[in-house]
Amino acid sequence: MKKIIAKFIILQFVFILSICSAQPGKISVVRPFKITVSNRLQITRNEEVILLDISTLLKKHPNVDFAKCEIQENQKSIYFEIIADEQGKPASVAIQLSFNPGESKSLSFIPTDIPPQIEITKKTQAFIGVKTDYKLDTNYYNGGKFVSTNEVTVPKSHFAHDALYQYEGPGWESDKIAYRFYLDSRNRTDIFGKKTTAVVMHNVGKNDLVSNSKESYTKMQDWGMDIFKVGNSLGIGSLAYYIEGKVQTVSETDEVKVKIENNKNLYSSLVANYTGWKNSENKTDLKANISIMAGSRLTKVTCESKDLIEDFCTGLAKHEDSQYFESPLTRKGDWGYIGIFGEQALSGDNLGIAIFYPSKQLTKRQEDEASRLVILKPVKNCVSYYFAAAWQQEKNGIKTRAEFIKYLDETITKLSNPISIN
Repeated sequence: MKKIIAKFIILQFVFILSICSAQPGKISVVRPFKITVSNRLQITRNEEVILLDISTLLKKHPNVDFAKCEIQENQKSIYFEIIADEQGKPASVAIQLSFNPGESKSLSFIPTDIPPQIEITKKTQAFIGVKTDYKLDTNYYNGGKFVSTNEVTVPKSHFAHDALYQYEGPGWESDKIAYRFYLDSRNRTDIFGKKTTAVVMHNVGKNDLVSNSKESYTKMQDWGMDIFKVGNSLGIGSLAYYIEGKVQTVSETDEVKVKIENNKNLYSSLVANYTGWKNSENKTDLKANISIMAGSRLTKVTCESKDLIEDFCTGLAKHEDSQYFESPLTRKGDWGYIGIFGEQALSGDNLGIAIFYPSKQLTKRQEDEASRLVILKPVKNCVSYYFAAAWQQEKNGIKTRAEFIKYLDETITKLSNPISIN
């Protein structure tokens, strides 16, 4: 009898093993694991957001569901969030850490069915407000109210100042600065200076129901104001093509769609799709991914065209009472910059603006009547760059020329030496 029972137990064990082998995705043991994140620079890096690529982590640690994980540093749970790609699939894990010079940190990933709930202040936002319940009067969207939306297709009849969109287009922000771009033929990027670290773009201009150049944000508010004059320039980091010595912006298109990809506490992003962008050389489709992280002034732009663009162009508006700076071409590093600093804010005080570009893609730096230009050579029809604004009235803001130049130099050093992940 004992032999029969023992044989039955052995057969059950073999059967379970066969199920595990046949359906490894159904029955698997996910074990805790550790990674090391390191600051390779001999400078302090405060509250830096790090994006951990999920596909890379899964190669070493398969079957992990990062939404069902606890992340610990020194046996203490830390906040993290899952960042989605354009298809809405999990792409990255975002965490925010501070590092002393040369410091490394060990992070433990612990699978759990009930992850700890850690609340933090919202530090980034992406927002689109569109008019509803309006009266259409000679193609102007009068009255009504603005409501939040995650995706918009721009009507062919839309034009500048018709009051269809809250502050005229999408906005995004960190706890330091805010930006928008005009969702019309101008398609330029503008700057909102913030005196607060709170997110504000969902409330900015929500009661400006007509467009009459008297919008509330053109005057100083408790949170800040629109601090930048764009005009016919490239504003800050706007998309353009440099053809036969002239700048051509993304103005004439068949269709424009904008979608918010992420609206998280540490990371927010949106994607703009321009179908049938017509320029003097050809007609192509263009996609721009725009993102911002907590604790940073930087906006990252990754732009991809369907067809070859020989010389992609972006730049900064030129204003009086300001000084221009650029990184030396001989400087070692993966990134360079152009920057302008001075009393160029509409508030009458100091504002610094900058473009940070990959050195290997730089064709030339020059200027035209309205803008300082960076001309880049796309790789596989793609370019990535950053832009940033630093207003003296932001909390712990940059107030002097020397502080701004230090910020520029430190930023390209950090971009050239990202936090390493092992």
